[in-house]
Amino acid sequence: MSRPKDDGPARPDPQAGRASSLVSRLIALALFALVLFTPPILGLFDRPLWGDISALPLYLFAAWLLVIVLCALLHEGKSDE
Repeated sequence: MSRPKDDGPARPDPQAGRASSLVSRLIALALFALVLFTPPILGLFDRPLWGDISALPLYLFAAWLLVIVLCALLHEGKSDE
């Protein structure tokens, strides 16, 4: 019987580390978005900006745009293929 050749310790898969990092960053982004849209933070912007126009719609669009841009930046990356 011949023994299988031992190549030493197994090397970690670089793609697995990158996927784990991406998942943790996406979870952090989701928590950041959750904080952005909590009622206490929204209440800060529910004030008149110009006359009777509230700043809340402007804040909502800006915060949503920020979350989308950050998500796109997280998913953008150099592929090793």
